[in-house]
Amino acid sequence: MGEAVRPGQPRQRREGSERRLIVIVAEPDFLIECLSEALKRRFSDHEILVDREAENLLRTHRARMDLMLFHGKDATDIARILTDMEAETASISIGILIGDSVALDPIVGLLAEDRHIDGILPLDVRLDVFLTGVELLIKGGEHFPSTLLRRLKSPEKAGMPVSPSASPLPAMHEAHLTVREVEILDLLCKGTQNKLIAHNLKLSENTIKAHVRSIYKKLRVKNRTEAALSSFGMINID
Repeated sequence: MGEAVRPGQPRQRREGSERRLIVIVAEPDFLIECLSEALKRRFSDHEILVDREAENLLRTHRARMDLMLFHGKDATDIARILTDMEAETASISIGILIGDSVALDPIVGLLAEDRHIDGILPLDVRLDVFLTGVELLIKGGEHFPSTLLRRLKSPEKAGMPVSPSASPLPAMHEAHLTVREVEILDLLCKGTQNKLIAHNLKLSENTIKAHVRSIYKKLRVKNRTEAALSSFGMINID
């Protein structure tokens, strides 16, 4: 599998006398134990920590963290954590480990598009390729495999499946959305690009953009990730 580095300003790294940290937010099962051992051998200058709760790790070790990796967590939970704790994670590289490079959850795609995460690391690649991706993230770069980048640019056109396991979230704000806006919001949450939404609904792209701006204003959000998080639950339709 090829890989692509997305341009962007690297996160600032903080100097310190203590050992830097790579943390994994996951259940401590056999796979995570093996990954931790591989990371220890490759990055001997870092300490590897595993915890089920990202908040616990950030509360205790944020100052020493270089990289936080999520594995086996529901994408909507990851999105909620990263949006709620944006200030705390500003200087930390964030990566998501996925077991299947084909079935990418749409919410993960939105997190990548809105730059809440710095990398998506498939586990179905050779170990040396995986560790190279981790190293890139530690150094403040970004790592998104090229096949996934193509899906992020045009999910439906590339045939990216929508995860059936995506669970509804409580609404952040109630909103009075029109039937058309609800229809567009549903497509936004599935990762559909504006051009495809316009094609599907037989509207102009400028009209879709106007609807999207209206949706963001009503939901009081700034991007697709926040819209996806706030869209589920009690939405009043005019």
